[in-house]
Amino acid sequence: MMRMLLFQQKNMEEMLDSLEIKSFSKVAKEELEYIKDRKSGKIKSLKTSLANFNNALMNGVSIGDIITIAGSSGSGKTMILNMLEEDYFNLNPEMDIAVLNFNFEMQGRRLVGRKLSRRFNKSLKSIYSSNTDMPQNNISDEGVKKVEEYLKSNKDRQVYYCEVTGTIDQVENTITQFTAANPDKWVVVTLDHSGLIKKLGSRNNVDHMYDVMLMFNNMKKQHKISFVVVSQLNRGMESDDRKLNPEIHYPTRSDIWGSDAVYIYSDLVLIIDRPEMRGIVQYGPDRLPVTEMMYAHYIKIRDGEPFIGMMKTDFANGEVREMKNI
Repeated sequence: MMRMLLFQQKNMEEMLDSLEIKSFSKVAKEELEYIKDRKSGKIKSLKTSLANFNNALMNGVSIGDIITIAGSSGSGKTMILNMLEEDYFNLNPEMDIAVLNFNFEMQGRRLVGRKLSRRFNKSLKSIYSSNTDMPQNNISDEGVKKVEEYLKSNKDRQVYYCEVTGTIDQVENTITQFTAANPDKWVVVTLDHSGLIKKLGSRNNVDHMYDVMLMFNNMKKQHKISFVVVSQLNRGMESDDRKLNPEIHYPTRSDIWGSDAVYIYSDLVLIIDRPEMRGIVQYGPDRLPVTEMMYAHYIKIRDGEPFIGMMKTDFANGEVREMKNI
């Protein structure tokens, strides 16, 4: 009897250590249900104001998506992230969503300030009354009242900020607790930026990035969740060789910090580039314009072909406007 109990215990332990296996019939049924739910409108994507971004996905962000937006420091990554967040709510009012922002680089209030800049078509300098040369352009008392009214009208918006950096386990636990507290909501997690999650022990940057992306990939299968991850570019983009040779102006997969992990696990990889920042006068082999221009390099589209989109920047008002594709 004791041997039988030990055998049963051993079998149970082996089962607990094994991985789940699904039959073709089961996953085929799951896929058919998903197709029907998309057809009926039961399942929808979160549309944004960026048509190229929507088209590179399934007409917007879907549950389970992992999206990476990469760029050099100051290129406009956070601005794009802010635009997308506003669009989730403004363009999808029927959707029950919540956004959890891990903004380890910037204070949450500053992100709100950038939203106000876009909303009221005023620069942050104006909103913060920092125009010393032209004080008449600073926000008026009436303007402050309008800001206050706008913020009050949106006080119930389900956006939350985590400003304190932590380890991978701490980030995972925070997301798990947040989804448990909001069981009926579609949670969009944004991370700005991935390299600021604390490393444990002697993990190098490559292994650390694999750990981060693997954690997101596992979580997307357990929760009603999507991830938008901001990543930095390597400094090689700013080398003289890259600046002087139009044939290698464009960013590539290898320019992304932790590129292999990012590329493997992401459904969409978008690199934004502002060649003007690098001192480039004409961009790429086609000698494209650079003044107030941002180029969106969609280098990985899981269900489509890569392309490059042109965007006009309006940093004073916190937004970009799409132009033609290359």
